[in-house]
Amino acid sequence: MHASDLRATYDALARNPKYGPAFVDICLLSAALGATVQPAVRVDRRASWLLAPYLLWVGYAAALNLALWLTN
Repeated sequence: MHASDLRATYDALARNPKYGPAFVDICLLSAALGATVQPAVRVDRRASWLLAPYLLWVGYAAALNLALWLTN
């Protein structure tokens, strides 16, 4: 990522503050989900795989939220 890309992203985020807290919330959710998957792998590998669709869904939601934030 170049400095101009970072500046454009920062400018877009600064113009649309209502999407910021939602994106931060989704990022925290995905971090918590990742922290949940790690111990689940040690307990039962199959159980950890059951969290994979949820992790994909949260990633998709984060991408949509970021796209909305940057385009609006």
